Amino acid sequence: MIGLGFDCIHEQSAFFQFATVDMPQVDLMRVSPETFEKLLATSETRTALGVETRVPSLDSLLALKIHAARHALPHRRHKDLIDIFALVDANTVDVTSDSFRELCHKYGTAELYADIVKASRRT
Repeated sequence: MIGLGFDCIHEQSAFFQFATVDMPQVDLMRVSPETFEKLLATSETRTALGVETRVPSLDSLLALKIHAARHALPHRRHKDLIDIFALVDANTVDVTSDSFRELCHKYGTAELYADIVKASRRT
């Protein structure tokens, strides 16, 4: 990322954020080889900025964000919830569906799921 002109603006043991003036911010997460294999198996090929790359499936992205919201500091949880809602809205996900509820219960909490459903009803 540095070689592409990005600056590392935040770094933790498993999470990195890169930014540059010309492009959107990029978040990278370090995961175990087992988790990576699971993500890769369901990933999709997309082209971004003229570069073909593999990206996590919608369910994987939601699971990662739900997991992050579960373990986030209070100031960070809000950002993760905004990201969850952006994914839900952009992909017309029914947050009351069994599959979404199961994702929330597996990677988050029942309380987090209830908060998402409640907030989605207000919009």
